[in-house]
Amino acid sequence: MKAQTAKMLIVLSLALGLPGARGFDLWDAWQAARRHSPQYRAAEHARNAAHEAEKQGKAQLLPQVSASANYSNQPQSGYDKYETHGWTLELSQALFDKSKWERYQAGKLGTRVADSDFQNSDATLLLEVAKAYLDILTIKDKLAAVAAEKAAYQAQIDRARAMFRSGAATVIDTYEAQSGYDGAVARAVDLDTQLLRAQNTLENATGLDPRAIEPVRRQILPDWLETTSERTWLEQALTGNPELVTQRLKLEQSQRELSAYQGRRWPSLTLNTGYQDMRNDIRYASGADVQNRGRGAYIGLRFVLPLYSGGDNASRIRQAEQRMRENSELLENIRRDISLQVRQAYAQMRGKKIQIRAQRRLLATNEAKLASTRLGRRVGVRSTLDEIKARQDKASAEEQLAEARYGYVEAYLHLLEACGALGKAQGRDAVLSLFGRVLKPRRVIDAEKTQRQRAIRRTKALPANGGYSDYAVDIDLNLIPVLRNQP
Repeated sequence: MKAQTAKMLIVLSLALGLPGARGFDLWDAWQAARRHSPQYRAAEHARNAAHEAEKQGKAQLLPQVSASANYSNQPQSGYDKYETHGWTLELSQALFDKSKWERYQAGKLGTRVADSDFQNSDATLLLEVAKAYLDILTIKDKLAAVAAEKAAYQAQIDRARAMFRSGAATVIDTYEAQSGYDGAVARAVDLDTQLLRAQNTLENATGLDPRAIEPVRRQILPDWLETTSERTWLEQALTGNPELVTQRLKLEQSQRELSAYQGRRWPSLTLNTGYQDMRNDIRYASGADVQNRGRGAYIGLRFVLPLYSGGDNASRIRQAEQRMRENSELLENIRRDISLQVRQAYAQMRGKKIQIRAQRRLLATNEAKLASTRLGRRVGVRSTLDEIKARQDKASAEEQLAEARYGYVEAYLHLLEACGALGKAQGRDAVLSLFGRVLKPRRVIDAEKTQRQRAIRRTKALPANGGYSDYAVDIDLNLIPVLRNQP
């Protein structure tokens, strides 16, 4: 009965896609960071707030409707009562106002600036998460190499001590092996500290348990250099980089601001129309009462030609001109920085690609060297120190290969970030491919969800005796492929 209950829990865990079914990969970490990060949510709120500027600018061009009422009682000499009261309903519509129009256009640009800023914040967050994730994988690979090195040193220490007790070796062999072991322990402690720091960074950004991350499944990384040339990367970055797009929009926005201040010198024309009802109640000291009432619709045009504002508008125009020139220089500076980033990331990718091939050959050579040294030590032509050096060379090659592999991936993500594609389909597909996943269409995900729900219902209807074990295995085998690639 206990075995049946355990199998039931396994089936339900797989069917529901509980966290215990598998760990999380980089794509999952990205999604979690977007939900968890307060900085990301703050950027989202800032974007939404900036969108309101366009609506505010548009509102100034639309009809303005107002209603008012008044009452006054002004006793005067010769009157016992002098009351005035009434109400007015008025509509005002700007027919021509260049300043308002330019501010509306600047507000539209502000919306696009906010969207670009939000995209840049998103890419920065994703890159931070990716760096922490890849750092953890790199350190784990290094720790695995050091652990194997420590085990080999321990075995060598035990062997050296046994040979010393039998008189076949000197005590210096034991000290040499112990020295290698202590060095490996020191490196492991340093790597453990680095791992803890990287895990803390990832947990702080995503809220996930960093111990549950999944390794990159592809042993042979994609050759991203063959698919896109450096020139193409530069062209994509100069057109799609969020920071560069933001600065272009800010330059255009500053030009609109300048036009808005210049537009204050232009005349404006406004249409005013409405309806009013006004009454006067007057009582003279002689006792006579007089009541007046005026009501009706009205329409009029208001023409305004600015003549002199004390130099305020001229100063604002000069200020806007300097802001525009400032944004122009910042645009050129950012363009050069982005070009440099792309060239540096591309050069790093190319270097890491070559280094991966070289480190693979070096690792194979060092493995053969270690095997030969062991054989030489047995026949007396190599010393224990030679074997320790060969083992250190092998561990070093493994660590450098791990750095090259994950450095290649990180350089590619930097390229995607520079081109504004990290948070889009190109970045998503690159990350999913590293972990053997494919993002399925919504209709496929919905169909798989229905399949899992049916499996749960069928599991609840299983008989208490007989047939349970075979049926549970059948569901298990059907669900595993579905959940493995589920985003």
